[in-house]
Amino acid sequence: MAKNRRPYYHITDFTRKISNPLGGNTFQYLMVWFFIAAWTFIDPGFFQRCAAADSKDTAKKGILIAIGFWAVFDCLTILCGLYAIGYLQNDQGLLTYPLLAINILPAGMFGIFIIGF
Repeated sequence: MAKNRRPYYHITDFTRKISNPLGGNTFQYLMVWFFIAAWTFIDPGFFQRCAAADSKDTAKKGILIAIGFWAVFDCLTILCGLYAIGYLQNDQGLLTYPLLAINILPAGMFGIFIIGF
């Protein structure tokens, strides 16, 4: 483990499997996740919330703000995962975030992380 290196070096230190757009998975696997994500567009709750807005501008502004937060959350999640792969260099995908947290966070913050996890 090269723990003293900067994050940039960990992120650029990946294998071919990780740089593969499908991540070593099949196209069918990708399509399953595509349809799970597409559920947002047919979820009745989404349309009910938009219809309950005071005006079209309020609904549009709310959707754009939600998309912004979604993008920030996804970027942070992906960057932390990529950093964990380079930092920990393990093959246990399910334990990536807990192992990264136990190696980086102080004891009190790790406790809060585990409670929220």
